[in-house]
Amino acid sequence: MIRPFLAAMALATIATGSAAQERPAVAPAASPDAQPGDVVVTGVRLSDSAAALKACLARKCPPEQDIAATLAHAENLFVSGDYHAARQTLGGSIGRNKRHASKFPVQVSDLLRANSRIAAHLGDGESYQIGAFDVVSALKAGLSDNDPRVLAARIEVGDSFAKTRQPDMALNIYKDVAQRAHVLHLPVVEGYARLRTAIFLRAMADSDAGTYRRDAIKAIDALITNPDPQLAAFALAGKLLRAQMAAKDGDTAAIDALVAEYRGKNQGTRPVLLYGPRIKSREQSSRQFNGGSTTNQIAADNFDNQWVDVSFWIKPDGRVSDAGVLRQSPKLTGYWVQPIVDSIVGRRYAPLTMDPSQPGLLRVERYTFTSRWTTVVGSHLQQREPTPQIEMIDLSQDTPAKG
Repeated sequence: MIRPFLAAMALATIATGSAAQERPAVAPAASPDAQPGDVVVTGVRLSDSAAALKACLARKCPPEQDIAATLAHAENLFVSGDYHAARQTLGGSIGRNKRHASKFPVQVSDLLRANSRIAAHLGDGESYQIGAFDVVSALKAGLSDNDPRVLAARIEVGDSFAKTRQPDMALNIYKDVAQRAHVLHLPVVEGYARLRTAIFLRAMADSDAGTYRRDAIKAIDALITNPDPQLAAFALAGKLLRAQMAAKDGDTAAIDALVAEYRGKNQGTRPVLLYGPRIKSREQSSRQFNGGSTTNQIAADNFDNQWVDVSFWIKPDGRVSDAGVLRQSPKLTGYWVQPIVDSIVGRRYAPLTMDPSQPGLLRVERYTFTSRWTTVVGSHLQQREPTPQIEMIDLSQDTPAKG
């Protein structure tokens, strides 16, 4: 069974459909009659994944089968746009299987991770962060504290602090994981923790250069100059971050140089993003609401059932073509969509090892327009925070088109 993207820590199965009530997957055209750039529909229908889960529960299937069926159906529900039903499905399985974490730590952690990710798309920041901690607890129930999967999950906890605007907590966790991984001779985990530090500091420097730029440069240079050959891949990632900072400062030649370096390394058919313009936010002055109060700002945006799937091709030279909305939620109010498409069009990927006559790789990314829920001071009432945010999850499979 393909591991659902909601639970995977890396790129996972593509998932998008032609109708809200069904969820077949989208893949590059591969039939003899298909034309380059065509999209064909394959995969498991929502009704079939629902039936598979129901049958599993009816025969009282073992926990690992229950979790696999749950994740498959929750993925279908998520992609069809029914986030609440997806989370309810996951919640039922968590109730049945969380107690089995000591025997099935990885499977239970996958279940909890999926629930956490959907919580983020619903704007439930508290559940998202608690879910990240739950993933670590599930893994520790059956694995050693020094297992690389436990340390990698702790990096996800750091990410949750980064996304909920708690930079000091995020940086402390990344630092601690990197140090422990170094002592335990786990270079991949160490490199990833150091990379997350550099990425986060670079992102923070974009909005507060005076506070974070020097630390960002220091973290990036530490990646690039690290002499450990087992961290060479992370040195290249450091060069990417440095080129991104140079591009933001107007030096686009840095990206061209990096493209040339990747071309010389024969990167293959997996997409490696080298540069992506920031998504431009809508100016406050252009918002169509009366006055500028927080209440009116919240009222101007609809955060319920707001999502789009954007498809695009990565051409063999690493540039993007044919970016556009593939599917969208029925009640989309989409002023926020075009800046996403514009940003995708401006991306530069590492050149792909394939015939230049091929259309390249088809990608599909889900974007959800949401805002965090917060409790009103002095009461138990919840309301949306005034600042919108966009959650993204990659729904792509790394399969080149047959042209």
